[in-house]
Amino acid sequence: MNQVKLLALILLLSLSILGAGYAYWSETVTINETVSTGELSVEFEPYDNRIEVEDPMVLYNNNPIDFPDCRVVPFTLQDANHTLSAGFVNVFPGLYYSVPFKIKNNGTIPAIFKRCTVTSDMDDSYIHPGESEADLLLQLNENLKISSLYFKIFDSNDNKIGQTIYCVSETTISLGQLDSQINSVLGNGNIRLEPGQYLQVVSDQGQSTVNKLGGKIKFLFSSAFGNEFENRRFSVNIHMEWKQYNEIN
Repeated sequence: MNQVKLLALILLLSLSILGAGYAYWSETVTINETVSTGELSVEFEPYDNRIEVEDPMVLYNNNPIDFPDCRVVPFTLQDANHTLSAGFVNVFPGLYYSVPFKIKNNGTIPAIFKRCTVTSDMDDSYIHPGESEADLLLQLNENLKISSLYFKIFDSNDNKIGQTIYCVSETTISLGQLDSQINSVLGNGNIRLEPGQYLQVVSDQGQSTVNKLGGKIKFLFSSAFGNEFENRRFSVNIHMEWKQYNEIN
């Protein structure tokens, strides 16, 4: 009987010690502080009517000639300033069209470039009976060209950070290749914007980089385009995605 009482006492003491240990352990790992997260906000910079944007032009005997009737709007911003949309109308072979491009980290935490998606759309009212919108967009993606494209990063005081990032410098690419080219150059965590920093485009290597337009993407309608897009209206849309600096994927 004494042995049974002794075993019961030992068991009771063991459970008490275990409970006290658990209580101590659980108290030491409980954190009741509020954890706050920063804001991720990387957006295309808007431009107003005070900013001068060049008309589409062609080079004739090495002299630029403006064609203001070709322009719908220089650009608009969509999707809460995450998508740059450029409108085109009545274009023809040999026409150049420059679109301002500047995207800024307006958030409170560093941002890493994630993905660029480029799409194009035709205005349905400009599609003739019997025509295929898919075929027209295929022609557009093949014959709208980008011959030079460079990226630069600046801080909030317009000071250049790091080296020029060459995206298109030797071989001309088509619109259909633009997003994959941008993704291959800017992806893999290569581009990081601290709060207040911005990424801008320079189409020509010798072009001044700090200006009120913030750099431009220059599109060329190639000679292989034909005249199929005269009296047409379409848009090119550039969507940029970013992730916070410590996101794994």
